[in-house]
Amino acid sequence: MLDPVSLGIALTCIAFIIAIIFFVSSRGDDFDKVYDENTRKLLAQNKEKGKAKVKVVKKKEKKTEKVHDTKKSDAVCTDNDIQKEEIIEEAQLVEEQIKVTETSQNEIVPTTPSAEVNSSDESDGKKKKKKAKKVEKTEKSENIGLSSVQEKKPKKKAITLSSLDSNKVLTRFASVEDVEPEYISFLATHFDDTTEKISFLTREVQESTRMFETQRDARLAIERKLKEQQKDLTVKLQMVEAMTIERQTTQKEIVNLRTTLQAMSASLKQSASIKDELESLKAEKNRESVHLSNLQNELKTAVAQTSALKSENESITASFESLKKEFVSLESVLKAQKLNSEKNIEAGRDQEKLLVSHQKEKEEWTSKQEKLLEEYRSLQLIVADLNQEVGKFEEHKKQVDLRESQLETKWVKKEQELIKKFEALQNENGKLADELNSQQEQNKRLQISHEENVAKLSVQVNTLQAKGQENGVKPGKTVSDDSSKINAENDSLRLKNQELRERNFKILENFRELENRVSGTAAVKQNVEEKKNDDVTDRFNKLVNAINKSLSLSKTAIKDDKSYTTWLDSVSAKIAERNTRPESEKDSKHCEAALNDLSNQLSLISSLATQQRKDYEDRIMLLENKLKRSTAV
Repeated sequence: MLDPVSLGIALTCIAFIIAIIFFVSSRGDDFDKVYDENTRKLLAQNKEKGKAKVKVVKKKEKKTEKVHDTKKSDAVCTDNDIQKEEIIEEAQLVEEQIKVTETSQNEIVPTTPSAEVNSSDESDGKKKKKKAKKVEKTEKSENIGLSSVQEKKPKKKAITLSSLDSNKVLTRFASVEDVEPEYISFLATHFDDTTEKISFLTREVQESTRMFETQRDARLAIERKLKEQQKDLTVKLQMVEAMTIERQTTQKEIVNLRTTLQAMSASLKQSASIKDELESLKAEKNRESVHLSNLQNELKTAVAQTSALKSENESITASFESLKKEFVSLESVLKAQKLNSEKNIEAGRDQEKLLVSHQKEKEEWTSKQEKLLEEYRSLQLIVADLNQEVGKFEEHKKQVDLRESQLETKWVKKEQELIKKFEALQNENGKLADELNSQQEQNKRLQISHEENVAKLSVQVNTLQAKGQENGVKPGKTVSDDSSKINAENDSLRLKNQELRERNFKILENFRELENRVSGTAAVKQNVEEKKNDDVTDRFNKLVNAINKSLSLSKTAIKDDKSYTTWLDSVSAKIAERNTRPESEKDSKHCEAALNDLSNQLSLISSLATQQRKDYEDRIMLLENKLKRSTAV
C-alpha cells in the first residue's frame, strides 16, 4: 500500500513535469518559425558590418555599460514577470491535479484512514502557503528593483507580458546593434538544446506515465489479490472457528457419553449383583424344593404312622370294649360272689384278692388308654399343623414362583435393554472414533492446504514488497501471524484428539476391570452360598443324630435321597416297634420322648422355614428396589 503523502508528492512532480512540457511545447512552435527568419536576417547583417565595427563597439562599451545594465534589468524584469506567471499557472495546475488525485485516492484506496488524508491535505496546504510566500517575496524584490531602475531610467511605454511574443523579442535583439553574433549563435544552440531536452523530457514523461499506469494497475491487482487472500483467510478462520465449535460439541458429547458409560457401568454392576442374587435365590429355591420334597416324604411317612397308630388305637378300643364287656361280666360275677361271700366269708377272701388284682389291671388299662388317646390327639394336632404349614408353604411357593417369574422377565428385559444400550454405546464410540479420525484427516489436509497457501502468499507478499520498495511503496502486513495461529490451533486439535483416544482406551480398561470385579463378586457369592449350604447340612446332620439318639439307632451318613429314605424307613419301623410294645412304661416314655423330639424338630423346621421365608422376601424387596433404581437411572 502507498502512503498518501508519497503518492501526492509523486503526482505533484508528474503534474509539474507535464505542465512544463505543455508550456514549452506551446511556445516551441512560434519560436521555431521566428527563429528561421530572424537568424537569416542577423547573419546577413553581421556579415555586412565587418571587423572595424567590432573595435568601435569595444570603445563604446564603457560608455554604454549603464545602458546595457538598464537593458539587462529590463530583460530580468520581463523574465521575472514571465516566471511569476508561470509559477502562478503551475500552482493552479498543481491545485487542480491535487484535487483530482484526492478524488482518485478516495475512489481507488477506500481503506486509507482519514487521519492520513488530513495530514496529506495539511502538508499540501503548507507547501502552497510556502510557495505563495516565496512568490510574494520575489514580487516584492522585483518591484523594488524595478522601482530603482525606473527612477534612474526615463519613462517609457508600459510593456505587458500579454503583448510580448517570440517574434517581438527576436526583433528586439536584432535591432540592438551592439549584440554580437556569438550571442545569437549561442541562443540558437541553446534553443536547439532546449528543444532536444524538451523532446527527451516528453519521452521520459510519457515513459514515466506509462510506468506509473502499469505500476498503478499492478498495485490495484496486488490490492485485489490481497483482498481476495484476506477473504480466503477470513473464510479459513471461520472454518477454524467452526472446527473449534465442533470440537467443543464433541467434547460435550464425550462427557455425556462418559456419564452414560458410568451410569451403565453402575447399572451393569447392579444387574450383575442382581443376577448373582437371583442365581443364589434359584439355588435356595431348588434346595427348599428338595427340602419340601423331603418334608412331604416325611409327612407321608408320618401319615402312614398315624394311620398305623389309628389302627392300633382301634384295636386298643376294641380290646377296651371287650374288657368293658368282661368287666360287666366280672361285675355280675362279683355281685354273685359278694352274695356268695356273705354266705361264705372265708371263701370270699380269695375272691377279693382276685378282684383287687382285676381292678389294678383295669386301672392300668384305663391309664394306658388315656395315654394313647392323648398321644392320638397330639398326633392329630401335629398332622393338622403340618397340613396347615404345607398349605402355607405351597401358597408361599406359588408366590415365590410368581415373583421369580416376574423378576426373571424383568431381568431378561433389563438385560436386553442393557445389551442394546451397550451395543449402542459401542457403536457411538466407534462412530466417534471414526469421526475423530476423519476430523484428524481433514485437519491434516486443511493444514497442508493452509501451509501451501501460506507459502504461496509469503512468496507473493515478498514479491509485492520488493516491487513496492522499488516503487516507493511501504510494505504491507504479512500473513505469517495468521498462518502461525492456524498451525498452533491445528497442533492443539491434534493434542486434544490424542487425549480423547487415551481417554477412550482408559474407559475400556475400566470397563474390563469392572467385569473382572463382577466375576470375582460372583465367585465370592458362590462361596457364601456354599457356606450356607454347609450350615444347613450341619443342622440336618445334628437333627438326624438327635433322632438316632432318641430312638437308639445306629449312626448313618445321609448323602443321597436313597440313604435319606432308608433312614426314614428305619425311624418309622423303630417307632412302630415301640408302639407295638405298650406293656412297658419305659417304651411308652421313650415313645413320648421321641414324639416330643419330633414336635420340637418340626417346630424348629417351621421356625427355620419362616426365617428363610422372611429372608427371601427381604431379598426380593431389595432386588425390586435395585431394579427400580436402575430403571430410574
